[in-house]
Amino acid sequence: MDDVVLRARLVLMLLMLVHAQDQSLGHVDPLTLSRADPRCWESASVVLLEMRTPRIAHTVPDFWDLMVFLKASDNRKHGALFWDLAQVFWDLYVDCIRSRNHGLGRRHSIRTKRRLTVARSLSADKSFVQESQNHFSNLKEFTQAWFQIQVQQDGSRSLQ
Repeated sequence: MDDVVLRARLVLMLLMLVHAQDQSLGHVDPLTLSRADPRCWESASVVLLEMRTPRIAHTVPDFWDLMVFLKASDNRKHGALFWDLAQVFWDLYVDCIRSRNHGLGRRHSIRTKRRLTVARSLSADKSFVQESQNHFSNLKEFTQAWFQIQVQQDGSRSLQ
């Protein structure tokens, strides 16, 4: 009996695997999705419109008309642009859903972006770069001294 159940589970898993391979991996077509959260749908659309320069549309309905056109087009560049925009939209939409449902997502992303901005501004600051070079030379001297101590403790000759 257990053998039959195990085989049935294996067959079901294989069917699910075949079905998953039939779908485009990594591609979520927003045109075929039901709008689970209309506020997040609208919010993600607006954020995507604001992110793009030059602007690809001025209103959300115009944006979705453009998306329908891009998807229906036979031009490969249009298809690539559709999937790029769809991926960015999907990331924004899922982030909004997570943020609303769990309190995660958007706040975490904004915090990460702030950290990256600070790191970039510090690395562009000449005094920070100079200070980092001084720390590197101090680290190099410390490392050389540490290796010298390790070699002497092992009874070998000192590296200089």
